[in-house]
Amino acid sequence: MVFPFTDTPLAPDLLSVSQGDIRNNIDYLQATLNKDHQTVFGDTNVTVFEGRHKQVSMNDRANNNLAIPADGTDNFLWGSGGNLFWRNTTVANGVQMTVNIDPLAAASGYTFLPGGLLLQWGINAGVAAATTINFPVPFVAAFQVIPALSNFDRTFGITALLPTQFTITANASLVGYNIRWFAIGTK
Repeated sequence: MVFPFTDTPLAPDLLSVSQGDIRNNIDYLQATLNKDHQTVFGDTNVTVFEGRHKQVSMNDRANNNLAIPADGTDNFLWGSGGNLFWRNTTVANGVQMTVNIDPLAAASGYTFLPGGLLLQWGINAGVAAATTINFPVPFVAAFQVIPALSNFDRTFGITALLPTQFTITANASLVGYNIRWFAIGTK
């Protein structure tokens, strides 16, 4: 519903003439404020939460390094491409706070931390002396993998490390072994 906002009452107006416009303006303000705030204006159940934020809506900006406004603002929070960014006067570039992936909290999973850090982990069954394991989410920059075996009678190491996968190679077959791994890098 669109409410035209009318500049009323004007100085020469009578209240009886402007009453409809005033009510329409209040309805407009209530509809606008109630998007992101607890109910205001006319709520019969007045509580301490009236008028407080229930969410914050932000316009999507096309830039992940917006300048701090010159109006005394110390912190700036904005959205871009479905991600949330933060910057203050001491940070040179915007810090990415979120990423458009849902974390997976499972035996093999991943999560994203503020600043662009991607954590991934897993348990995979060994299939041969060389077993390739695919990352659930590809890395885009530098990363490290920490592997471990369920038994300790094999010597092993990582022989191939790519943004999408790694290969663990042992001195004998890894059939029957669980390969546990943890990887950290950036998304």
